[in-house]
Amino acid sequence: MSNASLVAGFTVGGAQVLFTVLGVLLVETLGRKVLLTASSLVMVVSSLMLATDFYIVSVVSNQASVNGTITAPAAENSEAGKYVGLAIAGVALHNAGFSLGWGPLPWVMMSELVPTNMRGMSSGVATAVNWGSSAFVSFAVNYYQKLVTPYGVWFTFGGFMLVGIFFAVFLVPETRGRSEEEIQ
Repeated sequence: MSNASLVAGFTVGGAQVLFTVLGVLLVETLGRKVLLTASSLVMVVSSLMLATDFYIVSVVSNQASVNGTITAPAAENSEAGKYVGLAIAGVALHNAGFSLGWGPLPWVMMSELVPTNMRGMSSGVATAVNWGSSAFVSFAVNYYQKLVTPYGVWFTFGGFMLVGIFFAVFLVPETRGRSEEEIQ
């Protein structure tokens, strides 16, 4: 494939599909806590990769920015263009980690942990909080990026995912192999 964006699309999309299937196959074998912990760990590594890429492009290579946003390199043979593989790998790894645990498992666990008579209301509240938080992050990330730089955003996200590891290990109850009565 000669088109770099096509390669990037296949890499990122392929990782997402592969790790979604892998997560489905492993959820009853490894359990929720292990997958959430692994998901967080993978996203910490991918965040560090993306932060490093943005740091190299913005600081080491002294690439121009537009309104605080680092732009794609103009030519593949430019200094910044040498690191495009790191960015593609970071995004693919992030999608893989998210698809392995934090994407699907909170929805699965909500239906397991919430009493049957409260599932309708709690699903509505959880969905509203999820989409509201996503909208807030989508809106605020540009302002935050101007405040702390693009690589600072990824370092911050990596820090939140480190907290996610401790959350998964110490606060998430394991529901694998337990009946609804045992969980309740």
